[in-house]
This record gives sequence, structure tokens and C-alpha cells, in this order.
Amino acid sequence: MENKCFRICQRNSNCTSNVGDYSNSCLWNCFGDKANIRVVDSYYKENAFYITTYLLSNKMKEILKNPNVALNHNLFVAHGIGENIGNPLDEPNRGLREELKSVFVAFYDKHVDEQDENTCILKISLNDAIVI
Repeated sequence: MENKCFRICQRNSNCTSNVGDYSNSCLWNCFGDKANIRVVDSYYKENAFYITTYLLSNKMKEILKNPNVALNHNLFVAHGIGENIGNPLDEPNRGLREELKSVFVAFYDKHVDEQDENTCILKISLNDAIVI
């Protein structure tokens, strides 16, 4: 089954040209009876967004309990499922780590403590999206 987001983004010259590989996005999630929003640095690749973050943050605690999230950047809105894919130094993340370091070059080495076991990569697999 073709992913709806991929189809919509393709029709609109693909997500990368509308969102870019790297952007500041608003990340929305619901926890209990309230919605939370945060501005995050995100990297788009192959129908997913990647965010470096911290496992013990309220953001991750909330997403682990309810993984349904939304992202917004300018006129791009998407819904997806958030999941912790582990520390950047974990073997399966080595290639992605290099991409993230390159894309987030302005802050990665200063603000991402890879040696801390609670540093993690949040992957948001997109379910649907619209680009206006």
C-alpha cells in the first residue's frame, strides 16, 4: 500500500523541496487531556523526520505513552508515529548519526552528548501530510 504522505508530497514536488532536509518544526503531542507543542530541529529523510533529543525529557516521556504526533513547518502539516530508535552511537544508527552531525553542524557537537545513554534519536514515521 502506497504511503499517503509520500503520494501527497510527490504531487507537490516532494517533501524535501517543501520542508527541506533540515528545518525548525513545531512538534505537537497529546498527553492526558492537554496538547503540548515544542519547536524542534528536525531532519527529513525517506518519509520520516529525525530529531536528536533526551530520553528523560518530558517530550519523550509523553511520546512513549502516546506516540501519535503532528509536525508543522510553514504550510506543511503532517501526522505520524514517534519512536525512540536509540542512541546515535548504536550500531544501527551509525549512518544516520553521520547525516545528523552534518545537517545539525551548528549545534550537534555542542549540544548532543552521545556518551550519555539517555541521548536518543526520535524517529517520526509519517502517516499523512499536506503541503499547501
